[in-house]
Amino acid sequence: MSVLSSLGALVLVTAIGFDMARRSAAGTFRRNHIYGLRVPSTLSSDEAWDAGHRAAVPHMRVSGWFGVVMTVITVALILGFVVSGNDVPEALVAVPLTAVCLQTVAVVVGTVAANKAAKKVQAGRR
Repeated sequence: MSVLSSLGALVLVTAIGFDMARRSAAGTFRRNHIYGLRVPSTLSSDEAWDAGHRAAVPHMRVSGWFGVVMTVITVALILGFVVSGNDVPEALVAVPLTAVCLQTVAVVVGTVAANKAAKKVQAGRR
């Protein structure tokens, strides 16, 4: 994997995190079968979907902002090598890939929060 493709993955994960956080916080993220925190509890109803995704907003924002910071750092490192006339080392791929892994941790923690919130909605409906 090249440095640029790993940077692309970081930018994509960052954009998805921010989009989900923005739409969830605004209450405009509708239940669907393609995109979102798709666990049985959040898929059980529109109310559970909304509650779950709202509970995950802080975690998705952390993922997004961390991605922004790591994207800036990665681009700065790439530019530093290019401006100095050096080749960009392939080992630099570790920076954005590590960031994506840490973003994944934030999404997993957000999914746990979403699951708990959605289950509370389910329990209230019984």
